[in-house]
Amino acid sequence: MKGINIIVLQEPALSESGLTIASRDWITIYPSEYTNNPLKIRSITLIRADTSSESWNQLKFPSSDVTVMQITGPWGKITIFNIYNDGEQDDTINLLMDYHCRHRESLERATTGEVHILWVGDFNRHHPL
Repeated sequence: MKGINIIVLQEPALSESGLTIASRDWITIYPSEYTNNPLKIRSITLIRADTSSESWNQLKFPSSDVTVMQITGPWGKITIFNIYNDGEQDDTINLLMDYHCRHRESLERATTGEVHILWVGDFNRHHPL
């Protein structure tokens, strides 16, 4: 997959041990709450294995439905929220808004370049008709 550096997945296929399968070309990033209940996760992010580990890091988020990573470079910083949002309730959206308020400084400021925040995912919100 030339030119693709990040893949975000919601509702990934998991083994009985709570792991997904990825080739050696990818690093799998599980939600930070993964260790609490590995079979309950509903988002994972893949980043190319040849991406410098000094250019990205995972941010801790209090839900197994959201995986957050931040990438920095001379161009600035981007924070990617990979979100699975259950269509029956707003808990995840509320957590996201609270997280943004509490971490505004680290999300909206960069030492150089521009700052970007990207929410991607499966929001499961459909019009009733």
